[in-house]
Order: sequence, then structure tokens, then C-alpha cells
Amino acid sequence: MNAKFSSVSFAVFLAPAVTFLVVAASFFQPDKAIYVLAIPMGLLLILATWQAPHLVALFIVALIPMGTFAELSETMRKITLFKLLFFFPFSVLVLGLVFRRFELLPLNTMDKWIVWWIMVNIFLIFSSLDKGQAVTFCRRLLSLAFFYFMLTRLFYRTDRFDILIRTIILSTLPSVIIGFGVYLSGNNLFFSRQNLRVTGASGIGPGSYTASLFLPIWLAVSVAMSARKRSMKMYIYYTFAIIIAAVIPLTLSRSGALVFAILFFLAIIVWRKKLTSFHYGTLVAGLLIGMMFIPQSFWERSSRLSQMGDVNISDGSLWRRINYLEVGLNIVKDYPILGAGPGNFRRLHADPRYQKEISLIGMERLPHNMYMQAITETGILGIIFFTGFIISIIITTLGGLGDEHMDGVARGLLLALLGLLLMGMFSHILLTKYFWLTLSLIRILPEVVRYHSQAEC
Repeated sequence: MNAKFSSVSFAVFLAPAVTFLVVAASFFQPDKAIYVLAIPMGLLLILATWQAPHLVALFIVALIPMGTFAELSETMRKITLFKLLFFFPFSVLVLGLVFRRFELLPLNTMDKWIVWWIMVNIFLIFSSLDKGQAVTFCRRLLSLAFFYFMLTRLFYRTDRFDILIRTIILSTLPSVIIGFGVYLSGNNLFFSRQNLRVTGASGIGPGSYTASLFLPIWLAVSVAMSARKRSMKMYIYYTFAIIIAAVIPLTLSRSGALVFAILFFLAIIVWRKKLTSFHYGTLVAGLLIGMMFIPQSFWERSSRLSQMGDVNISDGSLWRRINYLEVGLNIVKDYPILGAGPGNFRRLHADPRYQKEISLIGMERLPHNMYMQAITETGILGIIFFTGFIISIIITTLGGLGDEHMDGVARGLLLALLGLLLMGMFSHILLTKYFWLTLSLIRILPEVVRYHSQAEC
């Protein structure tokens, strides 16, 4: 237990230690070569990574909900701590596999579908309208696949898997606390485009931020449900889940709140056999109290959903989402088999051949719909592999249900996955770290189940 706590503490609290000197100095002296001061820390980091690559990987995971702090400076926005640090544990892993320091985990069905989906996207570069956009999309997709590969090969051991789960939960809390601070102060330094919408310190949009909270929420619930009844651990992790979930209305994301409400009732079904009168009483009390503190601006935004069927929609967000669907259908008509090419929806959204709204011609936008993005950019060919990719993830998750040791985690991952798949109808989550982090945990699940089965034999 102490080893687990120390590893999680290292990952969660190393961020300020590593970034304090470099980031602070870059703000005070942005025009100086201050980054040379990071060289000694870099050398120490290399040594630490060789000895314990999983600790540096944990630090990268801990940075995901604190994405703003991964940006080194305004003048170097493309260089982030994610990119700088990822090289170290990934290189050590590859070298360790080559020299047999680490065990080579064979590809399972889920891994193979991911590889096939990526290969299809790479193949479609050659038929893309804008090959530059396609290459950029595939490069990002590959980088996230490498991230997935690193986590699944470093954390498939039971003890490390537990540490990874706790790191995800605990590293989300500081971001959420910052979110509450933003709400109370009315000043969002971490998301300048929409100051009144809480996104923690993630630096991403409100809808995406809400989606990123599903994983830590349901992991915290699963840890609490697996703990001894009325134990301190149970109360602590329930509290963590409540704190993280409480920030969702403050994002003012209607789609995120709707999906979370669906997941809430699904959770009651998923864990119905374990729920007691204490749980139901707490849930009812929590809902009643929570409804009282939901900001008025959330209810005002939600009331505008009634405009969905109106000819003249005054809500800009609803209007744009309907427009994305119209543009997508126009693209599918012209490119039904192979699609327009990976990453090409953005370009065609601005094209007057597909964009019928005069005010939006020339404006490049993503579709805010993962499935629309897949069908328009990769066509029927791509959607076949994309469907296989999604089905393989669901089957892998379901495989953990019923296991004596991992049933609770499997149920938590199932809820998180369903939440992300539902949010995929409202957001472009395919190229997000939290989506691939969820996939990583799901991939590790059967390895941990297999370990427990062999241990009992």
C-alpha cells in the first residue's frame, strides 16, 4: 500500500516540481534562453526513466487533466511537456522489449482492430483531397496509439494497474478544485475563449472536459464499491467521485450533463445488486442538494434545447451542430466509399460546395461528432473498420464482468466507455488523450483478470 501511495504521489505532485523553474522562468523572461536550465533535470529524468519508466509514464497521465501546465510558454505552444516527456518512457520500453528487459505482450483482438483502423487511415492518405491535413491527422492518431501501446505494456501487472487507476482519480482532483475556484472567482485563466464555462486546468473545451471526467468518476465509484462496507476507503473514494461529478454542471455543457444523467441511471442498473438503502438514500439526498446549487445559467442554456425543431434557431451552438450534420451529409454524397480523407472534414466545412450557410463559408471547423467524422473522412471502408474497432473495445470490457477481483473496475470502465461513445455524438473525441487512456485501461483489464485466474490455479 505504501509503495502504491508513493508512486501515485510521485506522479501527482511531481508536476509542480518539474515545471516550476522552467515554466515560471519562461513567464518572467520569455525572450531568454531559460530552457537551458532544464538540461540538468532532463539528465536526471533520463536516469530515473531507465530505472522506473512507469513512474514517468504516470507523470504524463497525471498531466492530462492539468493540460494547461504542460504548456511551457505562450511563444512555444507546440512544445509541451507531453511531447518532451513521452520520448523517455517510450524509448526505454522499446529498448527494453528489444533487449528482453520487458515481456512482450502479444497483440489481442482489440490491439489488432486498432492497428487495422490506423492502417486504413494511413492508406486513405493517398486518396485524400488535402494530403497535408490527412498526414497531420494520421500523425496525431499514431502518437496516441503509441501512448496506448506504452501504457498497456508498462501497466499490465496488477500492482501497476492499481497505481494507474489511483493516479487518474487523484490527478483529476486538482483540476476540479481549480474549476471550482474559477466558478467562484468568475475569472477563467485556463480557457480564455469562454470565461464563464469551467474547464478546470485542462485547457480543452467544456464538452470535452466533461467527457474527460467520466473515467475518474466511475473509477472512483468502482474502487469505493469494491472496498469493505463502511470502511474509510469507501467513504474517501465516494467523496472523490462526488467532488469530480459536481463540476459537470459548471461546464454548462448540455450534452455532457445529459450523458452523465444517462450514465447515472445506468450505474444504478449496473450495480443494483450491491446497492443498499444507505446508497439509495445518499443518492436521493445528493440529487436534491445538487439541484439547488446548479447555476441558473445552466438551466437557461438547457431550456434552449426546445429550439431543436424550430426553423429559426437562436441558439448558436444548436444551429452549428445541425449545420455540421448537413455538411456531413453533403460530403458523404460525393465521397461514399473512401471518404474525403482523414482530417479533411475541417477543410470541406469551409467549402461552398458543401457549406450552404453563407456566414460559415471559409470557416474551418471539426464536426463535433466522432461518427460523422469517421463516415465523412473514411467512407464505407473506414466505417467498417471503425465499427469493428468499437465493438472489439466493448467486448473486451464485457470480458472483465463477473471476475471476482476485477468486476468492479470492469463495470466502472464500461460506464466510462459508454459515456465516451455517447459523447462521441456531440464531440470529436477520437484524438483526445482521455479517450485513449480509457482504451488503455480496457486493454489491460483481461491481462489482470488472467493473472488472478492463474494465481488461483
